[in-house]
Amino acid sequence: VDRMAVMGTGRGGTIALLVADRTFVQNEGERFAAAMAISASCIFRPKTPKPASRVFIAIGGKDDVAGVQPCKDFANDFANAGGHVDVKVYPDAPSGFDGHPDVLGVTRDPFMETFASCSVSVEPDGRSSYNGKFFAESDTAALIGEMRKSCIKRGGSGWTNLTQKAAVTFDLIEFLDA
Repeated sequence: VDRMAVMGTGRGGTIALLVADRTFVQNEGERFAAAMAISASCIFRPKTPKPASRVFIAIGGKDDVAGVQPCKDFANDFANAGGHVDVKVYPDAPSGFDGHPDVLGVTRDPFMETFASCSVSVEPDGRSSYNGKFFAESDTAALIGEMRKSCIKRGGSGWTNLTQKAAVTFDLIEFLDA
């Protein structure tokens, strides 16, 4: 267990960040020693962080979908709670910069929902709280509906940045070696 790591990109990165916290993985025998999140949405954060894993967060500097600031805020909360977290912002990299090598051209979707200014607290029982309201773990539709009223916007871009994809690969290896 002390040598196992979890890694995810996009939504998988969000899950990797959540399982790096004792709030959600309380059994020490089931926790990961390290968690790595690439292009994650850091809008879902434990209400009271209880760090359990070393964390590496890779963010595209031009991520207009999930944003940079939510991950910096997540890292700050995690570190203030005693956790070890490394955050690296990759310049000129958008959301999903680590994607498929055939998607090199800029893809702009004016209808894509973006959530760079959203922040959702996740309670120890799995409920989410946003805007003073609580949402059951199974009631994602109501949570998203509430978020659409205030923080979810439209219009996002993405493309694969091969230079930054290679850089994050080397950075992940370095993080694991440490």
